[in-house]
Amino acid sequence: MSSGDKFPLSIAGPVALKLSDMLAGACDRIEFAGSLRRAGAGDPLIGDVELVAIPRSLRPRFGVAATQQKNDLDALLDDLIAQQMIQRYPVELARPAWGERYKKFWLPVGERWLQVDLFLPDRDNFGAIFTLRTGSQAFSKALVTHIKYQTPYMQDDGYLRLIADGAIVPTPEEQDYFERSGV
Repeated sequence: MSSGDKFPLSIAGPVALKLSDMLAGACDRIEFAGSLRRAGAGDPLIGDVELVAIPRSLRPRFGVAATQQKNDLDALLDDLIAQQMIQRYPVELARPAWGERYKKFWLPVGERWLQVDLFLPDRDNFGAIFTLRTGSQAFSKALVTHIKYQTPYMQDDGYLRLIADGAIVPTPEEQDYFERSGV
């Protein structure tokens, strides 16, 4: 969800594509979601860039303790921050978020900032997160409600799980998520 600034697709699109291209080498998979993916004809306004990505697997680094090692995407994001190509939290903007499964940062666009929401699922919940982050808030809420009351599943912590035993039901693709939800 955006911090309020809106950008025409003609401005936000190329900036987002450049960012995605930069991050792609550090990811096993990266896709646009949210309003950028839903954007249709014309030049709609984009409030933020939502990306769903699976970071490239952690590769051991010589001389660095396992608990201090970063995946390739985290290392790249640190480099982009150091080069001032992105910022984790420009003072005048919303609160920071920099966790293992979600990161929020900003790209400079002229004198303004374009918010980026980076969602980091794994292979077992990529389809669920991609679907929910692409749909509008109303669509995503309705879908999760449908799953809760009309299927043997529940949405829990980003995963689709069996209500009976809590087992994760893999949804590596959107199609898997829709099929399981009966939509």
